[in-house]
Amino acid sequence: MKRYIKRLMGVALLGTAILSLSACGQSGANQVNEKKVSFIKDAQSSNQRIWYMAESDADSDYELSKDTHIEQILVTKNGKATVYNMPSYNFSMRDINGKSDKQVITIAQKKDKEYYKEYLTDTSNTEYIRNIIKKTESEYKYYKKHPDYFGDTHKVALQTLQKYRDDLNYLKANEDTVLGRTPKYAKPTAKLINAKVKTDNSGNNVNFENITHRRLELETDSAKLKPLKTDDTEDIGVPVYYHYTMTNGFQLIYDKPVKILNEMYTGYTNPTNDSNTTFLMTKTTNKETSSDFDKLGTTHVSEEK
Repeated sequence: MKRYIKRLMGVALLGTAILSLSACGQSGANQVNEKKVSFIKDAQSSNQRIWYMAESDADSDYELSKDTHIEQILVTKNGKATVYNMPSYNFSMRDINGKSDKQVITIAQKKDKEYYKEYLTDTSNTEYIRNIIKKTESEYKYYKKHPDYFGDTHKVALQTLQKYRDDLNYLKANEDTVLGRTPKYAKPTAKLINAKVKTDNSGNNVNFENITHRRLELETDSAKLKPLKTDDTEDIGVPVYYHYTMTNGFQLIYDKPVKILNEMYTGYTNPTNDSNTTFLMTKTTNKETSSDFDKLGTTHVSEEK
């Protein structure tokens, strides 16, 4: 595959992940047949297009292959994009081989819900907190009936019981916070997309493109909410849900399509450098199709300073 990649100047600024899109299914495949395609310009067309954000790892020598994991399926149209997230490593390039647009979007809608269940409704933290609450509550009731267990004065016993009560109240309050923060599943919606590009020393040739979008992500952020803690337990991470901007910086384009099983693909990627490699690809029917960076002057494309 590497022989098809055109290396351009610039330093790869690879973010983690990926755009936002929307569209309705079509009955047939709407593949690229033009001589050249660039992501933002193509996305502004009234024609629907499906792109695949994929990532390879050491198992595939960081190369694009039939086993490369698809992280997101992107559907672009009229300058907007809707992104469908795929669950962890159970969906690959082989799974879209020979599929029509309508079939791919049906799969994407199903997989996006699986992603939600896998990441956004992960109950491990909540169950752990509930177990800690149950344990603390049980101990509190026991010690309240048997204050002499502490072997000290009545005053010390009362202070220890109060500490248990404080821990219990804190845990219960934060359990409500955790449960209240979990967002309900919502279908992906169309959002405007844009890109920032870099040029070479002449200022005329683009050699790097950053595609930006807004996504809902799940993170553990102790700065947002203090980790739950009791005297006899370790910190309990609390999930925090929030929106933030992600980018994908691409440095390499294809001067010819790469073939995977029965399909041809063109798009963007980055140097491997023995690390996980991200690809943004779309199907093409033209053996001479090449991908290109978006040009300055294209709507929603600006220069990265």
